[in-house]
Amino acid sequence: MKIEQAGNMAQYGKSFQMPKIAENWSDDEKKAWAVGLLSGYKGLDEVEVKHIVVDKSEKLYERLEIHDKSPQVYAVISGSVAVPVSEKLESESVRFYQAKAGEAIIVDEKVWHAGAVGIDTPAIVIVVLAAGTSETDTIKKPLQPAVKFG
Repeated sequence: MKIEQAGNMAQYGKSFQMPKIAENWSDDEKKAWAVGLLSGYKGLDEVEVKHIVVDKSEKLYERLEIHDKSPQVYAVISGSVAVPVSEKLESESVRFYQAKAGEAIIVDEKVWHAGAVGIDTPAIVIVVLAAGTSETDTIKKPLQPAVKFG
């Protein structure tokens, strides 16, 4: 399985690098940067934030999700992860993009994706979406056949 670098994901979104000074920031300051990143990217005032510890380097993806109105930020605080994305709900079109500590990936709206899997674990990831996305703008569908990472 090939893992692409975050900078190569233009078809699905964008990647960003935290400023060099972020090495000295607290986790709360890095979280604020991730919130600001999504706010600036889409002009959003209200967001939902999730703090995720990724400790598994193997994962079976049996479903993907999509949001019609909100992109999704994966800001890596420590470690590194791979994020699966796909333009179609088809196993053969799933691609994995790596984000390392100090990097963020924004998966655009209307792009199939799923939760991150670890490369350098444990990894800490801040996920940011538009407010209400989890409740009102998330469609999850099965992926046949499932895609295995690791």
